[in-house]
Amino acid sequence: MLSFELAGGIRDVRRFVETLRTFTLAESLGGIESLVAHPATMTHVGMGAEARRVAGITDGLLRLSIGLEAKEDLLKDLENGLRAIVATRLGRWITWAAAPLARRRPHYARYRAPRIEA
Repeated sequence: MLSFELAGGIRDVRRFVETLRTFTLAESLGGIESLVAHPATMTHVGMGAEARRVAGITDGLLRLSIGLEAKEDLLKDLENGLRAIVATRLGRWITWAAAPLARRRPHYARYRAPRIEA
C-alpha cells in the first residue's frame, strides 16, 4: 500500500484516475490486481469533512495497492497520470497567459494614472 497526495485536490485526482489504464479505481479487496482508491469519496465518504481533515484524509489523497502486473507497466501508468495533470495545468496556464492583460489582472484595467497638473 502506498499513499500520496495530489496538490490540486479533486480536480487533479479526477484527471489522474481517468488517465490510468493498468490501475483500477476500487477499494482494496485483497486481490492480486493493482488498485487505486480515493478515500475521501470511497472508504471515508461517510465521515464529515472536518473528521476527514483531522484524520488526514484530504481531497487529494490517493492510495495505491500494488498487484502482480509488471513494474514497468505500473510505473508507466503512474507517469502517464501525472503527465496528464501537468498537461491540464499547463493548458490552463497557457490560456491565462494568452488572455489580454486586462482580463488576467482586472485591477490593472481599473488603474488610472494620477493627473499631474503643470
